[in-house]
Amino acid sequence: MVIYTSSAPDFLPLLHGRRRSKLTMASPAKARKVEDSAVEGYLHSVSPAKSSKKNSKYFTAVIQSGRHEFHKVVSFSLEKLTAFSQASKNGTAVKLKNVRRSLSFSDPDGFDVICSKTTSLEVVTVPFSRIAPSGSRRMDVAAVKALGPRQNVGELEAKVLSRAALSKIVLVNREECELKEIWVADTTGEIKLTLWDSLISQVDVSKSYCFSNLATREMQGVIRLTTTPSTRVVEITQLEVPDEGRDDPDDGAASTTLRGVVSGVQIRARHRCPRCHGLQNQISANSITHRCDACNLLQRSSVYGLTYGGTIVLTADQQEHSLTVTDSCINAYLARYRVAYSENDVETIEEHFLNLPEVEICVNNDSLITSLIQPLSQNRVDQSLVAANDGNTVTDGEAAQVVEDWEAAALV
Repeated sequence: MVIYTSSAPDFLPLLHGRRRSKLTMASPAKARKVEDSAVEGYLHSVSPAKSSKKNSKYFTAVIQSGRHEFHKVVSFSLEKLTAFSQASKNGTAVKLKNVRRSLSFSDPDGFDVICSKTTSLEVVTVPFSRIAPSGSRRMDVAAVKALGPRQNVGELEAKVLSRAALSKIVLVNREECELKEIWVADTTGEIKLTLWDSLISQVDVSKSYCFSNLATREMQGVIRLTTTPSTRVVEITQLEVPDEGRDDPDDGAASTTLRGVVSGVQIRARHRCPRCHGLQNQISANSITHRCDACNLLQRSSVYGLTYGGTIVLTADQQEHSLTVTDSCINAYLARYRVAYSENDVETIEEHFLNLPEVEICVNNDSLITSLIQPLSQNRVDQSLVAANDGNTVTDGEAAQVVEDWEAAALV
């Protein structure tokens, strides 16, 4: 960018090109202060490997360099991920050599730490104790259950238990929203967690996750957890937690299995506000921003997730059953059977179901479909292909992960 300045009292000489001096401004990337240095402290919140918009591989972390001083870390050297994770897990202080300090995007008075292939890590002793970052304090299940209602939980690492999950459709601000109640546990205990909307498809049974930005709720005198609009879910190394598979007989999660032919189907696709859950009438494909039809909040168009829902009429044993199908159920089915479709082309999805010779559906007491599969007898070849490619297939949870609030690619 070039700026012309003039010593004249008015701007006319500038416009006519007289008495001009040329001042060249550096680009934001070049103007950003970067210096080689070393940083000592404790590592926290080490993420798994990620891909930026430029397809650069990286992982993130937080380093505590003082009693109450924290800095974001991004590393483009994936071979260091194991060492970072081990240091964080063991609570060991480390010294990161050959790093770069960059002006922070989120903290104007601080800096971010950038690691490369030349960065080295060694164990050191520091004159302060390890504490979790403010606002992201990691807790265990026992500590969470000791909290009162409507308390924030920064981080919780837990395993999803293989118990019957309860799915519901509830009204939030006069709009139908999907929720799913699951059980999670660590070595200190277990607790019920309510997942909302798009987070439902990010979690699989018997896998372990780091849940961030949760909140507590109280029901019938018992503390439970719920996700929030800012909740993030990241898969972690499997936790060694016993899973006895015990079900609560009063949780309403009983289901019935039906097998038959889809005789009618209606699928709806609409965008939903991540803040108020309000459904949107229309979002322009060419617009960068969109104002929510419900809460009137102006947000980036990309944050409005597409939500599916609808009705499937199943003919089984010479009886028709009108059943509600949810967003998580549809997305799980489409991913499992690699159905080719475009986001807004719901007719393709509807025709796919109508053309199936037979389907197997699990439905709960509220006529809500909890799972939808093709019987193995009609799909043995497809099932074999899916099984053979499992090692190279991106899971629903990985596909739904979002980039951190600061874009690591901008630091490349």
